[in-house]
Order: sequence, then structure tokens, then C-alpha cells
Amino acid sequence: MEGWYVAKAKPQKEGSLKSFLEQWGVEVFYPKVVQPGRNGTQQALFPTYLFCFLDPDSRVWPIARWAPGMAYFLNHDGEPTRIPEHLVAYLRNRVVQLNSKGSDRQLKYGDKILVMSGPFAGLEGIFQRYVPSRERCHILLEAVGRLATVELPEWEVKEIKEENRKLGVA
Repeated sequence: MEGWYVAKAKPQKEGSLKSFLEQWGVEVFYPKVVQPGRNGTQQALFPTYLFCFLDPDSRVWPIARWAPGMAYFLNHDGEPTRIPEHLVAYLRNRVVQLNSKGSDRQLKYGDKILVMSGPFAGLEGIFQRYVPSRERCHILLEAVGRLATVELPEWEVKEIKEENRKLGVA
């Protein structure tokens, strides 16, 4: 039955697998999100996983199944697992949201930040990177005399601007 199926690609082969499948008329969705502060560099939302729209009973299925770079299709009891179309639609919308939000993100590697809420509220740290797929970021905090990387929701941190630091304001 024609529908969406999840393909597991071999590591570093997602792009070539996508191109190969598209040449055979398979619709492929490989969700990527922009990494803020990295000049538009994109990161796979689900590394090595592609969503493919095709029919397991079609003549293209064996070609897709044994395509260069293909590891396997997700399956249950030896049958390919079809995923709901609304899930792929949701993921497409979510990728658009994350990518449009990317330009709003102002923090860059090394920026000094203040944790605004949560268990680390009031602590200062250093921004490391965004984790866009989970709307979180990695920061480096010094606590109890040690540096530790902590992953926090994006909305819990705020950049400390030097002019505000001098005034005692975050």
C-alpha cells in the first residue's frame, strides 16, 4: 500500500541515498534544521533517517530497498512499517517553524549568558551551541568549582551584554 515509510541510511550516505531514490520517482523527506550562528549550516533532525513515499508492492520497492547507501526500512515482523501521513505533515511544519526561528536566535559560541529560570537560575555561564531539534541549548556552567556542560531550554537563558553587566542589569 502506497504511503510513507522510514528508511535507515548508512552513516554519511543520506544525501546520496535521497538523490538516488528521487531519480527513481520516490518522494523523499529528509528533515534538516538550520543551526543558528553557523552561517546557515543545516543539521539533520533525525540523522540517518529519511521518510520515503512509495508502495512496497511496486517495482520501485526492490530498487529502493537495495539502493546504494540504504541500510534498511523500519519494519515490524518483517513487514515495512507505514507511518501516518499526518506525522510527516507535522514534521514538515515543525521544520519550517524551527528554520524560521533560527534567525531569531542571537547567541553565539562563547557568549556570556545568565540562566533566567529553572534550577540553575541566577548562574552565569558560557553559551556552547543550540540543539534545535529539542529547542534547547548547551551552556557551560561553573558550579561547585567545576565546569560542566548543561542542556537547558532556550527560553531559560539570556545573553549578558557588557553594557548591562556594568550597570548590574542582565
